[in-house]
Amino acid sequence: MATTLGSTMQFPTTGWQGMAPGVVLGGLLIGADANVTTDQAIQISCPARTYVIEAIVASNASIDLTNADGGIYSAVSKGGVALVAAAQVYTTLTAAAVNAAGSALFLTLDTAATTGMFDLSTIYFSLTGAQGSAATLDLRVYIRPLYN
Repeated sequence: MATTLGSTMQFPTTGWQGMAPGVVLGGLLIGADANVTTDQAIQISCPARTYVIEAIVASNASIDLTNADGGIYSAVSKGGVALVAAAQVYTTLTAAAVNAAGSALFLTLDTAATTGMFDLSTIYFSLTGAQGSAATLDLRVYIRPLYN
């Protein structure tokens, strides 16, 4: 079963804008199933009310992801705003080892993700095409909080 950051805030709940980090790890899905086309939730934790998405990184594939493709969405069933397009391929994820080419992939953010601000507490990884055999990968969502 995949794990997420959960709903516990990883930041202080009082104002700390003067020393707040610029980009933070806002969401984490370890062990995402690359062989299903159903929704897989990624919980987002942010120390501000709104944020922009800086990057979404896939890594640590359990096998070469030669067939998997799909995106990340703001709502279930590939609904809402496409943050990463359904056509995103994962074929360059060929290694799980660190210090190796093919061990990480910056997903291509869709226009809405690069031009919008968000207050979503959950986004959804949902493949269009499954790998065809048992496979997993990790997803990390990096955000920039928009402090008031």
